[in-house]
Amino acid sequence: MTWNFGDILDSISEVLPPDAPALIHGDRVISWGETTRRSNNLGRALLARGAKPGDKVAFYMRNRPEYVETMAACFKSQLVHVNINYRYQPDEVFYIFDDSDAQTVVYGAEFRDTIVELKDRLGKVKTFIEVAPDGSAAPFAENYEKIVTTGDGVPLDIQRSSDDMLFIYTGGTTGMPKGVMWRHDDMREAQLTALRALGPVPESLPALVETIKEAGPGPISLPACPLMHGTGLITAIGNMMSGGCIVTLESPSLDADELWSAVSRRGVNSLAIVGDAFAKPMLQGLEEAPGKYDLSSVVSILSSGVMWSTEVKRGLLKHMPNVVLMDSFGASEGLGFGSSIMTSAGEVKTAKFQIGGRCRVFDEDDQPVEPGSGKSGIIALGGPIPVGYYKDPVKTAATFKTIGGERYSIPGDWCIVEEDGSLTLLGRGSVCINTAGEKVYPEEVEEVLKLHSFVEDALVVGVPDEKWGQAVTGIVKLSEGATFDEAALRNHVRASLAGYKTPKHILVGDIALRAPNGGANGMGRCHALLLAREGATLVVTDMDEKGGHAVVDEINAEGGQARFIKLDVACPSDWKSAVEQTIATFGRVDILINNAGILVLSTVQDTLDEDFDRVLDINVKGVFYGTKYMLPAMQAAGGGSIVNISSIYGLIGAPASAAYQASKGAVRLLTKSTAVDYAPFKIRVNSVHPGIIRTNMTKDMLVDEAITQQIIGTTLLGRPAEPMEVSYAVLFLASDEASYMTGSEVVVDGGYTTM
Repeated sequence: MTWNFGDILDSISEVLPPDAPALIHGDRVISWGETTRRSNNLGRALLARGAKPGDKVAFYMRNRPEYVETMAACFKSQLVHVNINYRYQPDEVFYIFDDSDAQTVVYGAEFRDTIVELKDRLGKVKTFIEVAPDGSAAPFAENYEKIVTTGDGVPLDIQRSSDDMLFIYTGGTTGMPKGVMWRHDDMREAQLTALRALGPVPESLPALVETIKEAGPGPISLPACPLMHGTGLITAIGNMMSGGCIVTLESPSLDADELWSAVSRRGVNSLAIVGDAFAKPMLQGLEEAPGKYDLSSVVSILSSGVMWSTEVKRGLLKHMPNVVLMDSFGASEGLGFGSSIMTSAGEVKTAKFQIGGRCRVFDEDDQPVEPGSGKSGIIALGGPIPVGYYKDPVKTAATFKTIGGERYSIPGDWCIVEEDGSLTLLGRGSVCINTAGEKVYPEEVEEVLKLHSFVEDALVVGVPDEKWGQAVTGIVKLSEGATFDEAALRNHVRASLAGYKTPKHILVGDIALRAPNGGANGMGRCHALLLAREGATLVVTDMDEKGGHAVVDEINAEGGQARFIKLDVACPSDWKSAVEQTIATFGRVDILINNAGILVLSTVQDTLDEDFDRVLDINVKGVFYGTKYMLPAMQAAGGGSIVNISSIYGLIGAPASAAYQASKGAVRLLTKSTAVDYAPFKIRVNSVHPGIIRTNMTKDMLVDEAITQQIIGTTLLGRPAEPMEVSYAVLFLASDEASYMTGSEVVVDGGYTTM
């Protein structure tokens, strides 16, 4: 038996009571009879407007009945669902539209401005449909409600296939958003595999129809998480195919009172959430109003995608002792890696899962990891799995691998297989810390740190260390009113994890935690945009994948050519890989801009060893490694230009900036040394020395009015510089116009160093 979602909907709608609720949104209730007619009308209208089976329909809206109706229409008309993250900026939205080859866009009225901005660039899109309750639409679009209420609503006379597709675009830790291609049959079988573990399921369409005919409509489900994410979408599809009812919330962000009120009012049986990000405010809502809501209808809560801590589960069960809490370990690339079920009868540890029946764990040599061996491995899921990534055979081959004759989905998650066969998740292997030969996965330590009541956010990194190789180091952002106690935090981690995973040092960060900037932010972004506008083909590198991809998208949207490579400038293997990828893609390298840098403001006595090492790793070693591994490519090309970003503080002294000044002075002289050695190879090497520039690095400093006034008073031009003013100096040094300059220092400081 093979499955097609359109065939399922056609068949079950014939036996469901026409007045049974299918979709609920606030006070709106749409029956199964209504939504069947409306989705049939919409599917027929899309085909009439030129869409053909296999064409893509982009869904750009928040949770609402129209999302589910449009999905049903696509299933029935053999069109392909494409999810759009409504949190994306316009250029990011454009990327998904363009990459997916969307033929139709259905969007919420609140995103009209974005669609208007992008419309002229969307040459592949033929039909725009706007969901606006007041009946309005942009001049180039049609109103959704007018379309779905026009027509006789009868089923489409169409021969469907189990090979019909739906796409789930995913970004996450996998890089540039990619369209995961699911066949209807594979998605349905993956869902049934999970249900079979709970008992018998209908194994054919006639059996499913008979079950619904006898038992009546399916459960009432509330996906609290966005339908445009895999967890919400897949949960909604499963509920829809059982003849159930989907309840969506009106608020654009999670409102615990609205959620629990909807549960109470509508008799919701199951909820879908995304870990503690949803569960914590939901629990807080119950704690603040005990007994306010009728929760007797709730049977289960499902979570996937993010950690759901035992402590929060315990709190929810206190208010709903009969509920089953199901923590699913899955991904857009595969359903059923593992699961964890917690009830009032027994607890489970955070991030511990029972391995799925189709799941295997392999080491780096593709050999099975034995339970209880203590050896970490990467998780692989056997079929049914997706076909691959849309238009990306390289990443498809990397993620969907054949091992021992069986095809697996391997998104990149690492784990330990315990003696009882359960999985303990560790994180993504690409960012593991190697400390004295032991692998530590930052996510695992970060999640434990964030469980401490004093910690709002946490970042864990590996810092080079003579004794350990890499020392596990934590940076925490404290909760409001909390007092930093490093020993208490380290003891907190040690109580949950092995001793070697406990951070050797924990530091406090007062701003949002993120990686150092390269080409994705501030000056790096301006350098990239200006060089591209002058005709350069670019490789943008950064630790910030989202920011880096945004810059690349911006360049490509303007008609330039660029690609992004994730790069830790302090990691020589990352540099080697980046050079290899660049040569493989473009054949040569002519220009290198070493821009990444971080700033620590403290005197010599106040500077921690870890801070000093980290500044030099990024600011000096980053330049050293970049230059070292790029030079052979430039030699092969017959010459090139290297521009190193130093600072005026590599030229003059300043208070409380010992590590930063040491690093920038080193960059200045490293530039000159390299210029001397490689002039015979026609490789020019120069440094740029900016003054105070408005960037992410300096924005907190420039908030202080006294500091700003001091800068104005000591700078001849009386103001900080804009990043683009530095970029023009970089452009000049990179270009042939600077052909007689090497070993030079170009100062861009508004006259600061002349006074």
